[in-house]
Amino acid sequence: MWISAKFHLIVIRAYKMLVMQWKINDRKSISPEQQALLHEIVDRRSKGERKIYAEMWSRHNRHFKIPRYAELLAIHFPEAIHYLETMELKAKTPVKQDDLVQMDKNYHNNVQGLAWHMLWIREWWRQFGEPLRALSPNMASAINDHFTDGAMFAFHFIDKEYLKRQHERFEYYQWHLSCTERMALEYRRK
Repeated sequence: MWISAKFHLIVIRAYKMLVMQWKINDRKSISPEQQALLHEIVDRRSKGERKIYAEMWSRHNRHFKIPRYAELLAIHFPEAIHYLETMELKAKTPVKQDDLVQMDKNYHNNVQGLAWHMLWIREWWRQFGEPLRALSPNMASAINDHFTDGAMFAFHFIDKEYLKRQHERFEYYQWHLSCTERMALEYRRK
């Protein structure tokens, strides 16, 4: 006997609805381990800030229409994790002006350092990329694209005058020397 696909889909949906209803009727709350995981998420995201901590639990409980988080139904646990992890927080932690200035300075220095390292990697690739091309053209092509694109972005973050002075260093860099040997060579050039 042949059963239509539509009828088969109706039976599957009805079964899933029955299973969900049984779980809801069971009213099984989350386990202590699951409670601990929810606490861990809230603690991590609130970073000890009481306003954020209170906001997260309050919004969580309102969202799931429960008086306390411990009464969350087990079937809603995965959704609760997602909700707490992605919740856009309204309460903000106060940031001191001194911290902003220091963070801004560190950010600039870190971006400069990252850009320089990207240029050095690109130079290494120019010298030693060919053997990898012979080994695996597809892999080499993907690596080449990342190194080339990364260097193009890096150029925007580096002082152009300083880059001109360093260009010779790129051209004649001795990759096979030890750190001590390279330092001695640099000293002799000065």
